[in-house]
Amino acid sequence: MVDAAAGTSQAYNADDFESAAERLLGKRYQILKELEATPAQICSAFGEAFFSGELGENDENQNDISLMLTASTEIFLGAGQQFLSDSQPQKMPQPKSELADLLRSDTPPDRDVFVWHSRPNVD
Repeated sequence: MVDAAAGTSQAYNADDFESAAERLLGKRYQILKELEATPAQICSAFGEAFFSGELGENDENQNDISLMLTASTEIFLGAGQQFLSDSQPQKMPQPKSELADLLRSDTPPDRDVFVWHSRPNVD
């Protein structure tokens, strides 16, 4: 069921992937297997369970979770890619600091740009 995309990594193989998914997702994995789900669909189901807090990371499932996170990253971002690069720190938005700088500035901001970025997404 797991195709080459889930078995080409040096970090895990297809059997490890299926075993980890089965242990973590239980009955959901069996349903996905019956529906011939792709590795990406299995990773999506894992992501939903993981980020909702259903899995509850512990010593017993830590290796399985690590493997599934690696598989998900490789499937969705490509092999060898990292979700967040360690070498390039991400610039986090600093709204209070940016607002303070704006208020201290002698030149008024371009209102059109300010209004456009402050608009709620209504689409």
